Amino acid sequence: MKSTQISFSSGEISPEMQGRIDVRQYQFGLATCRNFIVRPQGVLDRRVGLRYAGAAFSDTYTSRLIPFKFSDTEAYAIELSHQRGRIWNNGNLVTYATPKGGSVESADTTADTLTFVERHGLAQDDVIQLIGTEMLGLGKGTNYKVNVVDSRTISLKEPAATLRKLFRGRFQARCACFLESELPDDYRGGERTLVSPPNATTLQVDNHYLSVGDVIEFKTSSTLNARGFYTPQDYFVVEVVSSSQFKVSDVRNGEAITASGDTAGEVFHRRYLEGDTVFLDGDAGPTTHGIYRATADVTATSATAVTDGTWELLPEDGTYTFDLPYNATELARLTFTQSNDVLTLAHPDHAPLEIIRYGLAHWATRSVTFEPNLATPTLGTPAVDRGRKFK
Repeated sequence: MKSTQISFSSGEISPEMQGRIDVRQYQFGLATCRNFIVRPQGVLDRRVGLRYAGAAFSDTYTSRLIPFKFSDTEAYAIELSHQRGRIWNNGNLVTYATPKGGSVESADTTADTLTFVERHGLAQDDVIQLIGTEMLGLGKGTNYKVNVVDSRTISLKEPAATLRKLFRGRFQARCACFLESELPDDYRGGERTLVSPPNATTLQVDNHYLSVGDVIEFKTSSTLNARGFYTPQDYFVVEVVSSSQFKVSDVRNGEAITASGDTAGEVFHRRYLEGDTVFLDGDAGPTTHGIYRATADVTATSATAVTDGTWELLPEDGTYTFDLPYNATELARLTFTQSNDVLTLAHPDHAPLEIIRYGLAHWATRSVTFEPNLATPTLGTPAVDRGRKFK
């Protein structure tokens, strides 16, 4: 005997419920529901189709996608692969910048032209940077103006906009083209010395190259504490007054600190937090120029600090990636939970790991420690002071 089911509002029910013909959930339930979406009104909608978003990180190792939902309007998918992670947003990989034309397909050293794999979308006189292992004699970190030949081909002008022979050698490797305005800021290391400011809430130095949200740290001095600042401590830029003047706070987005006296002569360094990205032209130290990501919090005390182990070179295709401790065979055993901007991963063979979101292309990974943050207090030898008798 057949019966008509007019509602499916209970969705799939467990096998243990399939003998309970006396309950409402059985009357409106399904043993199996595949490729349909159950609506609260009881109707079924066909599952929406899929579209190709991109290739997995590796052809050799499997990947695992984990959802990361910050709000109803902002969500991500975190791709975990063999010891690497990537971020997907709105069906696209998160990048530190988008390479124009995909990548350079060929270079004509006679005509001084570059031809891209895809349409480049560049306009006449756009300012670009080239990043790659094959630079054909072009300057690392040099801005070039574009002369559009066709939809896939360009020639280059030097910063002075003069045309001359630029390319040398033979193109045999990879090179990508980026709009200079879309790249991360240049790496800024070394000591900066303050000069007398116009008021107590403003710090002044020649060309500070700072933006709101950047972090600095003061160098220890005999007068620093008396002026209302301390070290080691992070200070966040909360306002940029001009190219030489800025204001800081000891908390992100906090009130500007009012100094106790003239801050002239105090020295500070730029601080980069884990996940920050910088552009380095390669001539100051590392053999490969490009975009680097901080793998730990870094105090930029020298101009060549990018050469140490706290920085990693990001891929030339613009993809934002980060290190992970897991092998591909361990991904299936990962469990996770999310709280606001922090996703916590747990695995039986590894310490818990947090993936922290600071921005679209700014993520950090930190091991969870259960050790106390405060040092064990030390007590001196107690002294016994006997009381006096009262009548």
